[in-house]
Amino acid sequence: MSFKPRNSQPMKTLVLNHLRKHGNISPIEASAMWACRDLPKRISELRREGHPITVEYKRDDMGQRYARYSYDADAVRQAQQFQNKSFA
Repeated sequence: MSFKPRNSQPMKTLVLNHLRKHGNISPIEASAMWACRDLPKRISELRREGHPITVEYKRDDMGQRYARYSYDADAVRQAQQFQNKSFA
């Protein structure tokens, strides 16, 4: 994973592109890469737009709980297959 400057893209676009490419992200990673201070809000915006994003709560080595957000590519494939069958 490379750390790139924000490049004037909206934060939720950066998050969505990262999720599609890498599959998941945590708030610490988003903060380090783009100085994103409110990843849960960006995730909420993306979910409202219909993106299939799941959350799993984990614990780090020090016992701190954190969220890891994942893009559910299987849900996207299933929706596409359903649409293709519906129009056939």
